[in-house]
Amino acid sequence: MSDQITCPNCQTQITISQALSVQLSVKLKEEMAKKQKEFEIQKKALDVERAQLEKQIEDKASQKAEVIKREYWQKAQLQAAKKIDLELKSMKEELDEKRKENEELNKKELAMIKEKRQLDEDRKKLELDVARKIEEERNILTEKIEKETLEKSRLKILELEKKNKDTQKALEEAQRKANQGSQQNQGEVLELDLEKTLAKNFPQDQIEPIGKGVSGADIIQAVRSNNQSCGVILWEVKQTKNWTEGWVDKFKSDLRSQKANIPVLVTTALPKKIEGFGFYQNIWVCLPKFAVSLAVALRRNLISSAFERAAAVGKGEKAELLYSYVSSHEFRQRVEALVEVFQDMQGQIFKERTAFEKSWKQREAQMQRLFVNTAGMYGEMQGLVGSTMPEIKGLELNGQNQLNEKNKSENSLF
Repeated sequence: MSDQITCPNCQTQITISQALSVQLSVKLKEEMAKKQKEFEIQKKALDVERAQLEKQIEDKASQKAEVIKREYWQKAQLQAAKKIDLELKSMKEELDEKRKENEELNKKELAMIKEKRQLDEDRKKLELDVARKIEEERNILTEKIEKETLEKSRLKILELEKKNKDTQKALEEAQRKANQGSQQNQGEVLELDLEKTLAKNFPQDQIEPIGKGVSGADIIQAVRSNNQSCGVILWEVKQTKNWTEGWVDKFKSDLRSQKANIPVLVTTALPKKIEGFGFYQNIWVCLPKFAVSLAVALRRNLISSAFERAAAVGKGEKAELLYSYVSSHEFRQRVEALVEVFQDMQGQIFKERTAFEKSWKQREAQMQRLFVNTAGMYGEMQGLVGSTMPEIKGLELNGQNQLNEKNKSENSLF
């Protein structure tokens, strides 16, 4: 309800309380001016009457006239004062009534203002409820769209990852098939070259290649001195770009099956800590250019051991058998087999641990990529939607710090 009215004369918008106050003030001023004018008229009449009385009294005896004049003047003053007091009292009562009326009007105006304020509050509350309802509906719709978008993105990412993996596998398989034939031919060439080189440098030894397709190494060198067999060197040839740990176990197995004394792996790719040639996990490994030099040293060792065994033939039968067995390559290989089983078990434990840690690291990286992609998608949608985008726990700064601390504590357990 409006508390303003329009002036019919000047068309000015004024409040009801202001109009009433102005009207009361103007009316009171007019009445006060009227009373003052009447009072002045009466005073002038009294002055005229007093002058007349003074003139009459002057004609009479001075003493009596003075007494009468004083009495009359006092009486006139008392009458005028009483009249003025009555008028002032009447004006005060009228002013009090006007003030009461003004207070009533003020109360009514205050009630109207309160009613208007309550209506405004109710209207704002209704608007707020409507806005909240709209916001809730929009949040539900936004969440639904987010879930659908995330699901579509996740399926698209999985599809792309699968296609990538399939393509990578196909490429690796094609590369492996292409390299397999080339490496196999190169390995056969290197094997033939080693066989010819050994036969040329050690004509008294028996050099025999192991047939293609037969399980075992590549070349057997039976070392002989003065027509006496001194031992066997087993040769394996590898023409590859990278070293493979699986060669060692297989070569040791071939060594035991062939009952050879010394294993030598000739390869173009050495282990990391071997340069040129060296003794690695109980087998000799070397580059092709060091094969002959290594063969010379190993042959001399086998021949010296054979001479020592021949010199010990005269000992007691049991001692000789025991000494022969202990000093034989079969005993050494038995002990090495036991040690290798232990090393294999220890290596298997280490490999399993390494595999688990690798798997954990891969999963951690996958989770990190998933989290980064999700956070990026959320940030892009937040940039489009604005501040109305609901906050997701874990994507804010505090949530991210807590997640990193949790990952660190879990990793420290392993």
